[in-house]
Amino acid sequence: MQGAPMSATDGPIVVGVDGSAGSQDALRWAAGQAKLTGAPLRVVAAWRWPNYVTRIPPGADLQAETTDVLHQLVEPLRAEFPEVDISEHVLQGPAGPALLTCTGHAIACRLYFDNPVITATADSMELF
Repeated sequence: MQGAPMSATDGPIVVGVDGSAGSQDALRWAAGQAKLTGAPLRVVAAWRWPNYVTRIPPGADLQAETTDVLHQLVEPLRAEFPEVDISEHVLQGPAGPALLTCTGHAIACRLYFDNPVITATADSMELF
């Protein structure tokens, strides 16, 4: 049935955030879905060094900055959705593979990107 919430046995809900308004909307929606289904919520932020020659300011710590942004986005949701098991994940590399890494060995999960919702199963994950 299209539009029906998944149950907790269907795997975790994984959402990627980058601080944009769209990712904040996706995070809030995913938290609500996790509350409805009882599924754990894995919130993922990815970072990587630019792959071109650029001047990076001394002392720049992209991982720490990404961690701070992620924590600032997730902390208000912990208060609003205390019943949801929320974990934060900061990974180095492109966002797509980072999201797939956080699905673990789930048979099925849902990945949320601004829009649309993409449902991934163990058989389809290699398509990303």
